[in-house]
Amino acid sequence: MGDDDDAMGDDDDDAAGDANIRVMHLGVGVPAVDVFVNEQAPAAITDLDFRETTAYVALPEASYSFQVALAGGSVQDAAITTDALPLSANAQYTAVAVGDLEQGNLEILALGDDTTDLPADSIRVRVVHAAPAVGQVDIWNVTDPENPAPLFEDVDFAASGVADLPPSSYDIGIDVDNDAVPDLTFTADLSGIAAGSVVNVYANNDAADEPEVSLVAQLPDNTVAVIPANAEEDDEEANIRVLHLGVGVPEVDVFVNEQEPAAITDLGFRAGTDYVALPADEHVFSVSLAGGTPADAAITTDPIALAAGANYTAAAIGDLETGNLEILPLADDVTDLDDENIRIQVVHAAPAVGQVDIWNVTAGSDPAPLLEDVDYGAHATLDVPPASYDLGIDVDDDAAPDLVFTADLSGIAPGSIVNVFANNDAEETPEVSLIAQLPDSTIAVISANAAASDAHIRVVHLGVGVPEVDVFVDDQEPAAITDLDFREGTDYVALPAEEHTFAVSLAGGTPEDAAISTDPIALAEGASYTAAAIGDLEAGNLSILALSDDVSDLDDELLRLQVVHAAPAVGQVDIWNVTEGSDPAPLLEDVDYGAHATLDVPPASYDLGIDVDNDASPDLVFIADLSGVEPGSIVNVFANNDDADPMGVVLVAQLPDSSLGVIEAE
Repeated sequence: MGDDDDAMGDDDDDAAGDANIRVMHLGVGVPAVDVFVNEQAPAAITDLDFRETTAYVALPEASYSFQVALAGGSVQDAAITTDALPLSANAQYTAVAVGDLEQGNLEILALGDDTTDLPADSIRVRVVHAAPAVGQVDIWNVTDPENPAPLFEDVDFAASGVADLPPSSYDIGIDVDNDAVPDLTFTADLSGIAAGSVVNVYANNDAADEPEVSLVAQLPDNTVAVIPANAEEDDEEANIRVLHLGVGVPEVDVFVNEQEPAAITDLGFRAGTDYVALPADEHVFSVSLAGGTPADAAITTDPIALAAGANYTAAAIGDLETGNLEILPLADDVTDLDDENIRIQVVHAAPAVGQVDIWNVTAGSDPAPLLEDVDYGAHATLDVPPASYDLGIDVDDDAAPDLVFTADLSGIAPGSIVNVFANNDAEETPEVSLIAQLPDSTIAVISANAAASDAHIRVVHLGVGVPEVDVFVDDQEPAAITDLDFREGTDYVALPAEEHTFAVSLAGGTPEDAAISTDPIALAEGASYTAAAIGDLEAGNLSILALSDDVSDLDDELLRLQVVHAAPAVGQVDIWNVTEGSDPAPLLEDVDYGAHATLDVPPASYDLGIDVDNDASPDLVFIADLSGVEPGSIVNVFANNDDADPMGVVLVAQLPDSSLGVIEAE
């Protein structure tokens, strides 16, 4: 273990070429600096800030001196000047400014970024003591808490050492008092570093009155990652967070042990807090309306025991009107959780609903009860892999879920807990949602999926020369859709699966004013549709085209392209695939105005040609980039003209999320 200043010496590689050097600024209390080479102006590097690095720059093989001045200064103002440092051909170096401006011990360390003899499956980690506020230290590998091991011992300021390690995530400990117990630990995730690379990891403090030490990782691509110390575990503290699920209750304040001021203020319905630390002891929690006092509390708990090192959630549940408000303490415990699973804690917090059964009705799995006879206020845990789950709630014990919710937990880190609360709102007809409290304490409100007895329909306005319109369903007022403009569309809306009529009038009109009124259109249970208003106002051929957005038989690696001729100024056409790299080929032939057909294709970018004169030569070509569309989805592509330029045909792509993209001809 020793100073690396001699690392600027000759490299074993004698091939002719330049040396490469980069500069890093770790001078504590030093603002941005300029760096000069061989006392020559202008500065080679300008405005280099604290904890910033440069990329490597090439210098011919020679000896060089370096001068560092505050940004805007001259060589004569240099706070640091080095002796001549020899740089060898084909070698790589880092010059790092370290020390403390106030202490007057600024210097440049010259480090050789050498990979000689590095095993092919390893990275070289150089650890550098660049924290002038800290004395001699020991560096430990505490990745395995059961088997901590010292990496480097008795490391003085400005000294460094190297370790060849597999790319991985490491917990690195710094012991400042030589008691073989690290005082600070840092998690350095080096799993993404390419084998054969060098990573310089500097222990470096800031210029605060109470200096805080961080690890500063200088990565092979010259990016810098500042890694703060891990939070200290206090065995005498517990952690607790609060969630407000009290139905009909406005914002609240929360008091601990009836002490003022409130620990939490203005917590709204279905809002939660982060974890906060409390002494591991018994505590009383009081909840009052925002602005109240402990004496005004609507809820006051008995003493709740919090264990050292444990995590908890305090959920305020119940209904203000029925007077059954309470705090439910939940243990967010993952101590025995398999490291490939997550723990779902399901909580019945819907006071409007009685005893329920919880079902797993995820597509592709057999429906199965997860939890049975769950009373209001009860809770239970399930350990499952991170994935998306369809959870059903059966309220009448008939083994058929009455509500289904899709909870996408695929992005949750294994080893975590997610609290999922069934909770109703305060409406006259209460609506139940799932409230997911995630490991980072964010809250996701999950609405019930639409009932299978519904159909879903969206509307797109492609009527040429038609201004904004309103759309009426079954001649009922008010309009279901208002002020829909040309080439605008809606999201899907649910309608009962039965026959419906649709009427379209100019915005502000009534069903009696409708320019278009359909015959009854049958909508099937669970099916999705698009109603496209097409035609030309002047030509008087406006109509609604009912399209089925059906993907039930679609291969799960493909998307379905539904091509629609909605350009009333254009007659019969052929649709061609003229994508570069493929043989031009007709996709659809003799497509009349108002006709449509589907093609199942991989997600990709396609050059689509429209041949209007049946000469097997497309007259218009459009680039439709569908590479980002999710397989298993449908995209409706409408050929459509406008009234300003009847032959100015565009493609209007209606994507799975109902957004529209207008594609001009090439």
